Amino acid sequence: MSTTAASSKKTASFAADTSWDELGWMDLGNGIRSAKFVLGDPDDPSAPLVFRTYFPPGCRVEPHRHSCDYAEIILEGTQQVSGKWHKAGDVRYVVGRRGYGPLIAGPEGVHVIVIFRRADFETIFPKSVREAPYSVPE
Repeated sequence: MSTTAASSKKTASFAADTSWDELGWMDLGNGIRSAKFVLGDPDDPSAPLVFRTYFPPGCRVEPHRHSCDYAEIILEGTQQVSGKWHKAGDVRYVVGRRGYGPLIAGPEGVHVIVIFRRADFETIFPKSVREAPYSVPE
């Protein structure tokens, strides 16, 4: 890793080549794993935020919305969103505050890149699912 990347690692941003493993994976429970970085100044809440996330087979994310626009790119696997199936190479763009879901990972799971317009985005679930917004079949 370059000196620039090493000095920026503490804020999960970089100014050189790196990898998702180097950025660090977070275990979000239910087999969901994610790594992220801020595109630009990590102290700027309006800077874009990029995630790579894996959802295991059958993982369900309840209907929700986000406070800003975002794009999702399916890298591997399949995912059903609001009843429509998406496959590797598909791109979804969602306008902020527009609800959608549920999201259900296909039988092979799904790997995605998600880009939020703002690092300070919020995910808003209905009150009825806030206690358990993610689930995986047993």
